[in-house]
Amino acid sequence: MIKTDSEPAKETMVQVLHVDDDEDFLVISKRLLEKQGSFHVESADSAEEALQKLEQKPYDAIVSDYQMFSKNGLELFTEIRNKENDVPFFLVTGEKREEIVNEAFNLGVDRCFSKDRNFEALFAELASEIKEAVKTKRSTDT
Repeated sequence: MIKTDSEPAKETMVQVLHVDDDEDFLVISKRLLEKQGSFHVESADSAEEALQKLEQKPYDAIVSDYQMFSKNGLELFTEIRNKENDVPFFLVTGEKREEIVNEAFNLGVDRCFSKDRNFEALFAELASEIKEAVKTKRSTDT
């Protein structure tokens, strides 16, 4: 297959793992994030599935819902960090409690986003933040 200039090179693609127990939101978010360009999004519908996928391959960024069935997004984040994985982590939540955001930042989550807004704007901002965090991480890893 011949790569054209309009196709991003595979190595420059940002590999994102999106974790959310709402399958409809996973479908919408994959479409909207990949629409921003240079993203390949894989989905996990639970913290357990996300941890399994992280064992199989590395990702450039993780986007996680806060409220999920078995573990919340901050418990997932803590478990990932306990495995010495410093992948950029973004929390997306429908919860409007300030203590969740404060706890997230205290733990070291890169950024929190609210689901209670226009999805196009949410994913445009999320894409920008992911690209910046991945660029910074890639430059420090070399």
